[in-house]
Amino acid sequence: MDLPAIAAAKRESIRNLARDLLEVFEPEHGFEAVAGLPHALRYFKALQARLQQPNRPPEDRSFPQAILLVGPPGTGKSFLVLAVAREFGLPCLAMRNIRERWVGASERNLERVLQIIEDLSPCLVWIDELDQALGFRTTGESADAGTSERLLARIWEFMGAMRHRLKVLWIGTTNRPDLLDPATLDRFPVVIPILPPSREDLPALFRVLARQLGRTLEPTVDLEAIAALPELRGVTVRGLQEVVAWAAHRADLRTGIPGAPIAQADLEEAARDYKPNFHPLQYEYLTLLALRMTSFHSLLPWHAGAGSRRPRGGW
Repeated sequence: MDLPAIAAAKRESIRNLARDLLEVFEPEHGFEAVAGLPHALRYFKALQARLQQPNRPPEDRSFPQAILLVGPPGTGKSFLVLAVAREFGLPCLAMRNIRERWVGASERNLERVLQIIEDLSPCLVWIDELDQALGFRTTGESADAGTSERLLARIWEFMGAMRHRLKVLWIGTTNRPDLLDPATLDRFPVVIPILPPSREDLPALFRVLARQLGRTLEPTVDLEAIAALPELRGVTVRGLQEVVAWAAHRADLRTGIPGAPIAQADLEEAARDYKPNFHPLQYEYLTLLALRMTSFHSLLPWHAGAGSRRPRGGW
């Protein structure tokens, strides 16, 4: 057996053991594949350096237990989580829906998941769409006979246990951090905004996305000119990926050669042809919300160094 076969068998065994309540990811990309998020990369690289310190005292409990990535859809939150898992050398376990309609089944599912997480530690636990996955407490007992309250209380207890620090790193991703229960938000002391790329980020993203799609750009392509096109203002990473894919489609049709290099005209036409399918005001609201929920000034995208502070007078 080769290593990929062993890895596949391991994933299948964990999935069967967890009864599909956990999914195992083995990322193929690291930080080298991430572009346009310098503030987030700076933070995670600093954490990585701390993890690799040879003389780090075992009693040091200042390492964060949970990190929350917030921002509009399509900005690369999931992609960044997988890159962090690979760079940190941690198995990435994604929590799936643990709720069942039978009395006591949800609680048993959660205990099974938490036991597997503890057995596989050190590991990274990823909860996508955190606001929907964990939900919100009611003012009294919920309609599910208090199941939601008990599940949340048990998760909060596990996340807050000091014995899991440096063993279990929780990363949540969400578009709507304002919908999180205050106690859930309190368990994520580090909140990082993941926003649509700026105009300055676009040239590097074009190169990265073309490489991910298995395509090349002609050497004469002026990416700065493409990035300045008004049609790309506010575009998300996912939207930009579709623009590059559409440009590749045009290159194949123009040349009649599958996999032909993408030319300047291909990118320009694809960008001008792009029609976002989201409401820009809604995404602007989600962007401002992510900035508002950020936990430290130095984690805001426009700060170049740790400890930087915003000017007085608001955003």
